[in-house]
Amino acid sequence: MAIPLVTRGEFLRLDRRVLEPLRGASAVDLILATLSVDAEMMMHGYGAGIFAMPVPGDDTRPDVYAWYLPERRGVIPVPPAANTWLGRPPRSLRKSMRHFSLSVDRDFAAVLAHCSNLPRDGGWISPALEVAYSALHAQGLALSVEAWEPGGALAGGLFAVRAGDFISGESMFHLRPDASKAALVALVELAGTEGARFIDTQWPTDHLRRMGAVELPWRAYLDALEGKPLGG
Repeated sequence: MAIPLVTRGEFLRLDRRVLEPLRGASAVDLILATLSVDAEMMMHGYGAGIFAMPVPGDDTRPDVYAWYLPERRGVIPVPPAANTWLGRPPRSLRKSMRHFSLSVDRDFAAVLAHCSNLPRDGGWISPALEVAYSALHAQGLALSVEAWEPGGALAGGLFAVRAGDFISGESMFHLRPDASKAALVALVELAGTEGARFIDTQWPTDHLRRMGAVELPWRAYLDALEGKPLGG
């Protein structure tokens, strides 16, 4: 199936009823593309169940953005199950966490810059996405969690987006062992304080499953956006 290329105006008129048949007819997670991306488009996408990344493997078209609705979606319930890594962090991590000073929104720009280092393994945040995330932060919708060493150096962190009653986890980095894990534990605690129902991790991975993420079929994920319990 050809991937539809839609204009910004067409994109902002999309809703889940339009996306469901696209997802149902697609054999891939990428269901549409746009020639631009901005903060308003990203928030509209989160509400519809999709998220943006540059088109993979095509450096000749940096202006094209792919929008994904994964067949299998990873989410971290809030609170996580008590028998999971995030529900009960292991003793070794709790010990590491005492080494770090954790903060929220102390240096969003620095966290975004580290996460936007495209040459690093898994780097995907383009300049246009950096601008969009910075705009969301200015609106109070994007947040960062930082882990600091005792001497004041940034050891790791992550950033995420508040999207209604859930938080979309975007990217994390670490310069010291366990720093990004400590930031994730802090994000889960913050999500609970803010009343979020879950943290969206986009694709499920074995690493996130071990931490306490669960895997939802795409229809169940869209149901969760409608307020239904995770997993039915």
